[in-house]
Amino acid sequence: MTLALAIVVNEGIVVATDGRLSLQVRGVANSHRAKAGMRPFSDHSRKLFLTPQGVAIATFGQADINGTHVSVPVDSLIQKELQHECDPKVVAETLLEHFSTQRKPIDTQFLVAGYEHKRASKRKRVFLVDIAGGSIESANPRTRQRDYCGVIWGGEGDIVQRLTQPVKLCGVRGKEATLPQFDWPWQFFAIEDAIAFAKFAIESTHRAMRFQARTNTVGGKLQAVVVQSNAAQWVHDHIATI
Repeated sequence: MTLALAIVVNEGIVVATDGRLSLQVRGVANSHRAKAGMRPFSDHSRKLFLTPQGVAIATFGQADINGTHVSVPVDSLIQKELQHECDPKVVAETLLEHFSTQRKPIDTQFLVAGYEHKRASKRKRVFLVDIAGGSIESANPRTRQRDYCGVIWGGEGDIVQRLTQPVKLCGVRGKEATLPQFDWPWQFFAIEDAIAFAKFAIESTHRAMRFQARTNTVGGKLQAVVVQSNAAQWVHDHIATI
């Protein structure tokens, strides 16, 4: 699994993923062999892509596409069909159409982020694409007051959810108590703050999983891109391996 994030702020969108690839190991009768289960395999898996027109694509879920890593067909699709496409919704629709034609159903999902161009205006858009479910969801609905600012995640997002959403405690008599909750002023985040939050969220997930009774499927080399109205680029500073 993976943690994929889109942090939407007024200056643009930061999209980030971890770099860990986990594979399903099949159990065998011989007790000297590995037991069945999910095992981390690589910390340098490519899960993040940037099209020539500045649309970011992050993948999470199943990475094995007919015996090939998902990066291979995504790279091919970008090269053949997405060289000149700048609308993130069209990119999301192209991904759904392409991966829905696989011989076997795949549990692969994508987070797509970029700017929608309408007349003289540009609007930040983020979409979640579920190949198995055959659906595309708009993840940053526009409010009447302003464009959405906040964090959108896919994959192993339970740790981030607990960090950013209100938490309630249920007492022995069923009485609820809400823990103190402080606002996240996303609309005042600079791009550098969004990059720092992406690193914090992925590192926190990795470190929490280290102590939980679950396979640590988030880790490795962090990958991030910055998408703005006039440019998109890879982030090379502030990114480390965890």
